[in-house]
Amino acid sequence: ASLIVLGTMGLPIEIVGLLASVEPLIDMGRTALNVSDSMVAGVAASNAVGGLDRAVLRDPEARVSGEGHAGM
Repeated sequence: ASLIVLGTMGLPIEIVGLLASVEPLIDMGRTALNVSDSMVAGVAASNAVGGLDRAVLRDPEARVSGEGHAGM
């Protein structure tokens, strides 16, 4: 895809190697953004339906267990 875009824009195709070496870093940033967005959406939705336990949210020692919730 990079070859097609670079060729269409009239840019040198030689920079594909540079793009390929930087892409994993960009992908890590994109993944971190998606994960944080999902966490924010989950907390906002839980708050909207009244299911947010703020004591657990603020507890730095709170951990997610492997057991499901009874209501799910």
